[in-house]
Formats: sequence, C-alpha cells, structure tokens
Amino acid sequence: MTRFFTPLAMALGLLTAVYATSSVSQLVWASHNPDGTYCAGPAEMEMFSLINDFRAGRGLDPLELSEPLGAAATHKSEEMAREAYLSHVSPDDVTPRELIAAHGYEHNTATGENIAAGQESAEATFAQWRDSPSHRELMLDEEFEAIGIARAYNVETDYDWYWTAEFGGVLAESAGACNAPDGSSNGVPAATPGPVDAAAVPVRLICDGMRLPDGTYDLTCRET
Repeated sequence: MTRFFTPLAMALGLLTAVYATSSVSQLVWASHNPDGTYCAGPAEMEMFSLINDFRAGRGLDPLELSEPLGAAATHKSEEMAREAYLSHVSPDDVTPRELIAAHGYEHNTATGENIAAGQESAEATFAQWRDSPSHRELMLDEEFEAIGIARAYNVETDYDWYWTAEFGGVLAESAGACNAPDGSSNGVPAATPGPVDAAAVPVRLICDGMRLPDGTYDLTCRET
C-alpha cells in the first residue's frame, strides 16, 4: 500500500514522554556538519543501530540515513526543545509532511514521524517507541527505506531531551555519522549529565491524536 500523505492518526496516534530531574546544565542542539548539513552524532547513531537491529530481527531490510529527513528531524527536535512543546504539529501548524517537504523531501512515497521527550539515552527512547504499537509499527514498516534521527536538549523545559525520527520510502540524499572526535561536528560538545535526582517521580505523558478532514490534527494529552 502506497501512502501519499502521513496518516498520523492511524500510523502514530500516541506520543509518550517520561522525565526525571537531571543536573545537566547546558543546552545542546543536534549535531551537524560544519557546512550546516545533517550528520548523526553518537546518540543518533546508537538509535539508528537499535532500529535497524530491531528490523533485522524481523527479517526487514535496514534503513539508510537520509540527509533531508535528518535535516527535518533536526529542525523538529530543536524546535520542540526551543519552544517547549511535544506534538507532531508545530505551534505554527506545520505538519510532518510539510516539514520534510520544506527540507527538500518531496517524494511521492510513504512517510512517518516518531517523537519522544524526557529520556537522554537512545536505548530508553527506543524502548518507549518499541513498546508503543503505533511507534513500533513505523519502525517495522517495510515500505520505509530511509530515516533521519535527531536529539536536542534544553534544561529550561519540562522534559529536557527531545527526540525525532523521520521515516521515508525514498533515500534521496544519503547522510552519515559526524566526523568530529566527540561526534559533534558543529563544535557543540555532547552534554555530560550529572546524577539524576533519586527523589524525582517519573511522569508519563500520553497524547492521542486524530487527523481531521481538513488535514489538521487534534491532539489530547494527559499525564499518568
């Protein structure tokens, strides 16, 4: 089945976030090359491996890193961290399909988006997506051939860490890992977290979404 738009209500519909108080004190944007193009830092490469291992265990082909999808993922994660929101639709009402098109990904193919917040590590965020049926479905969709992954951090927000994975059925332009020793080609060092406050109580945010006839999205969130 070929999809010509991103059916978020059916393919996604669920956003999850878990957070605890952390003593990380610096703002960290997603990694990129010196010329501003997308590259995957160590955390993004770990997520990339986790998703491809997950697919391989079910007989699916691996995904490849895509520059335009990575640029869109970077845009999304940084925007969520900067604007302190967690939603597939931006405060300016930009949908995932519109976002990836703005970064040059205008192919007539299946696309999808996973987002999460609150977990620093790729492993913990991957577990959130794996345990959510709609997010799991995207990671295991056999129509997808490409992915872009980005993580951003802002201590001034409720959830601190913001992750995005953009999926597509066409690679477009390939991307790779960042080349700097610290995995951060833009010169922004990776954050070194301090100890997590043991007294912090994890909070889980559940958002159910529905695509409306006019193409917009209605999201209802609650803490559990």
